[in-house]
Amino acid sequence: MSFKHTVVMPKMSMTMETGELIGFHVSEGQEVKAGDVLFEVMTDKIDMEVEAPADGKIEKLLAAPGAVLEIGKPVLIMETQTQVLSFDFDEPATEVSEATINASVAEVPQQVVTPEPVAVTPANINKSPKSVPAARNLAADKGINLQTINPTGPSNTITYEDVLNANVDPAIAKRQQANKELIAKGIAATLNIPQTSFTRSINKLAGSHAEWHAQLLAKWAKTLRSFGQTEIGIALIIESKYGSALPVFKNPDQLDLASLIQLVEITTEQAKIGKVPLAMLNGATSTIFDLTSYSMTSTKPVLFPNQTTGLTVGIDSNGVLSLSLTIDLRALDFYDGAILLDRLAGAI
Repeated sequence: MSFKHTVVMPKMSMTMETGELIGFHVSEGQEVKAGDVLFEVMTDKIDMEVEAPADGKIEKLLAAPGAVLEIGKPVLIMETQTQVLSFDFDEPATEVSEATINASVAEVPQQVVTPEPVAVTPANINKSPKSVPAARNLAADKGINLQTINPTGPSNTITYEDVLNANVDPAIAKRQQANKELIAKGIAATLNIPQTSFTRSINKLAGSHAEWHAQLLAKWAKTLRSFGQTEIGIALIIESKYGSALPVFKNPDQLDLASLIQLVEITTEQAKIGKVPLAMLNGATSTIFDLTSYSMTSTKPVLFPNQTTGLTVGIDSNGVLSLSLTIDLRALDFYDGAILLDRLAGAI
């Protein structure tokens, strides 16, 4: 017995209302396995790959790349041999009727549209590029295709400087701008929240990147838990090739330190290339913005939607840590904020 399963635009964060379909990884009639990537979506947080929930065959593509779809709108139909349960995105699953599917099919041209390639001339395509590791890492961070770079190093090797001087893929630049606009929109929505901020300096040093972030996540979560919070999600702002990524670490103080360090390392690497696990795109109650690697003192944190606290960590030229905390005065009062910051400073 076979079943038809409609894959819809998922809700990937608490603030997400729509998602842009970047492109398909499958075509009609294609056989897929559970876990195969079906399509990519750009959200208000980060780019996300949507995977096949079961083995099956792609029956029909219902949207075109570039389309902006509301949460729950159908993207494709697949035929499976097992009945698929809908994912729980903290809201009731959207029922998709046959009429809705037919309407979607009528609205969208029935062909797979591939994203426009980067405009390059045959003369500057390097089909088998050799590159140094630093060049590959920088290219990934900047979203640059190594095949479009003319190498200047020995034996036609792409150097770090070659990538540094290369132009960013226009498609990446467009998504970077969209990311900025979406984050700005989210922050603008919080400006009317009654809030206040506190700052404190402590004579401590930041540790290595992943270990430091793991310790910071765990200690901040433990501090929040001391104020009666039971379910804690901390969004750690990470620089990605599309802008800022905000993966959410759920109850990090309940993980052992070694496991948390590993999770931070893996998530950071994924975030840098614009990929964050679906389960880490919602549920944030607080945010951490770490500026210590930039040798900057902390700035006033902003509150993101549905969050009661925001924390920024900086460092001055003498290595002194600076903690800044912003609180939502509808959830915490002045004294709560001062006590929270004092407890965190004592824990670090």
